[in-house]
Amino acid sequence: MSNAEEQEQEIDVLRSIYPEELELISEQFPFSLSLVMRSQEVDCGPDADPEDFVVSLTLKAKMPESYPSDEGPEIAYDDVENMDDLEFSKIENCVDEQIEMNVGLCSIFAIATALQDCLNSISEEKLRFKEAEEERKKREQEELDMKKLMGTPVTVETFMQWKLAFDKEMKEKKMAMVTEVETTGKLTGKQQFLQDASLDKSDLALLEAGVEQVEINESLFQDGDDFDLDDELSSSEDE
Repeated sequence: MSNAEEQEQEIDVLRSIYPEELELISEQFPFSLSLVMRSQEVDCGPDADPEDFVVSLTLKAKMPESYPSDEGPEIAYDDVENMDDLEFSKIENCVDEQIEMNVGLCSIFAIATALQDCLNSISEEKLRFKEAEEERKKREQEELDMKKLMGTPVTVETFMQWKLAFDKEMKEKKMAMVTEVETTGKLTGKQQFLQDASLDKSDLALLEAGVEQVEINESLFQDGDDFDLDDELSSSEDE
């Protein structure tokens, strides 16, 4: 069978396999064609768009007159979508390998099959990378939340930083209090307490000193028919 006949037969096979994706650029010997290819959709779950992971390109194949007997097809690419240089280099290596393996044979279908597998693999890698990135961010957020929950570990350095800040804050409050006293000429109750912490015990001391002199008007207890204040006081003292 001549090269022309083999090329024509291969075109017929490709037309039946890729009825919508295949377009003939040259319909006479030597033939040339373009084949639109895209990866299959991946299962990325409801929170992602499958189109974000689709990779595609147009494969252009020119069949020399000596194809397939003596050389392989001449390959070019167009409309490369959603692939970086590294990913595209995988495509080129995949196709070159198929051309070398199939010298002397019609190889467009073998090239297209291997290319489809490579596109699918790239798409799945994109999905795995996205999932790994989301998992990494999730772990980082969990670690951050745990640090907030646990608080900052106290070390000599962190304690000294806190102490310096605390002393500075107290000094500023004291200066503000002095300024207010100089302006108004008197201390507020809070200021007196801050200056002399013993004041919180003064009321208790006064109560303890004068408890025996407190007089109670029994007539204020309207429902006290069965209530004897002297007996209750005596009972409390005995206890």
